[in-house]
Amino acid sequence: MIAVCHIVSRGFSLRLSLNESPFPPEEESLSLLARYGSRANLYIIEELHRDFMEALSRYVGIDEEFLDVYPGSSYLIVLMLIYAKVRGLPLVMPYPSFHPIYRLAGEFGVEVVNVPLGNGDFSLDPSLLLEAGRGKIVYFSNPNNPTSNLLVSDVGLVRELSEEADSVFIDEAYYEFSGVTLKDLVRELGNLVIVRTFSKAFSLAGIRLGYGILGDVIRRRLKRLRIGYEVSVLSEAMGLGALRSVERMRERVKEICRVRDSSISQLRMLGVRVAESRTNFLFIDVGTDCRYVRDELKARGIEVLCFRDVEVLGKDFPTFIRVTVGSEKDMRYFTASLEEILSRVSR
Repeated sequence: MIAVCHIVSRGFSLRLSLNESPFPPEEESLSLLARYGSRANLYIIEELHRDFMEALSRYVGIDEEFLDVYPGSSYLIVLMLIYAKVRGLPLVMPYPSFHPIYRLAGEFGVEVVNVPLGNGDFSLDPSLLLEAGRGKIVYFSNPNNPTSNLLVSDVGLVRELSEEADSVFIDEAYYEFSGVTLKDLVRELGNLVIVRTFSKAFSLAGIRLGYGILGDVIRRRLKRLRIGYEVSVLSEAMGLGALRSVERMRERVKEICRVRDSSISQLRMLGVRVAESRTNFLFIDVGTDCRYVRDELKARGIEVLCFRDVEVLGKDFPTFIRVTVGSEKDMRYFTASLEEILSRVSR
């Protein structure tokens, strides 16, 4: 058994439930925040917005005409649901998908059509998605949240989806960790949206900054559903700092991926089932009611997401937890704690 040597002090909490970065924002982001903070009375600072959009275009490798910025990628997901409601169309998603969407769709009165992933490896059957997506709005995260695996890499499938569906939304929140993107297709597919965020790889979850890479038709339609000036000047300032520190971001992503893969190997050596991950989190089957494991981890100062607590997914995934990849020290402590907890279950 790995020795548990991490001392939990009073009030200590290791939050591994929200897929945040273990690293703080870059110094350049903090510097630009200080520089523009005194101008937060303005909705927009033209030169800052121009510099940010130019930097974003260089990073993504696509012209600004295909880019829009949002107060977090979740804003674009909500916009997708508003669009679905306005169009009177169902939303087709792999099952399981990003769990807040189910609740929000219910509140908006948008029908959700589930396309189940494979039981063993959570793989996607393209023919099922194509069949279900005809004339509807298709959404999938790639890599998928919560199963952490890559669902689609075939550009031909996305072209077929675009031809059959009203629109296609691909959530690439974890693109920097997977290295796989379908963004170049927006130049030819007017109804394709790629959703991205600064929350994960760029360590800026708290400023709520995301962006979309959009085909021309769907970009015009979604713009009509926006008020405008939703993104704060402070978010753009910190985002610009992050875009000026891309090499440092890539070094951090490489470290997170190293710790992720090492953690998967250690957990599997303990006999724990862990899905292949192309993200900054792990999808783990603890083999027992995850509420027990959640509570035991919480007693040790560790917070994870237990899917028994997620209403729409709890019945099918009662033994699964989602765990953010933290620092190497964090993950050693988590792995040792989980081993200790599960050893009690098996007695």
